[in-house]
Amino acid sequence: MTEAERHCLVEASLLAGQLMLENGAETSRVEDTMERMIRHGLGADRDPSVTHTYVTVNGIFVQLDHRRVTNFRRVDVRSHDLGKVTQVNQISRSFTAGAITLEEALHSLTYISSLLSSD
Repeated sequence: MTEAERHCLVEASLLAGQLMLENGAETSRVEDTMERMIRHGLGADRDPSVTHTYVTVNGIFVQLDHRRVTNFRRVDVRSHDLGKVTQVNQISRSFTAGAITLEEALHSLTYISSLLSSD
């Protein structure tokens, strides 16, 4: 996997987590979704030690395959729209099932994010 692909994977997982957290998902569900996306993207679906995610009510941390770089996203916005959580989950499931590419997943997540910011 190239560095550009790693960056895209981190961005997609962070955005998925952010959207879920902003819209009322539980932190454990956010972590699970992000970890599944990352492991699939890295081709390590069955190895939980490949990635580390940590989600609090106002921040998301992710580290890929034991690299020293930890990515962080602060989450200040809160609402309760479980429809958005469901949309993000569907994108995640489609990606991990191989039905859509990483780029398509990121594009779809970005679209959902743009809808939220225009509300």
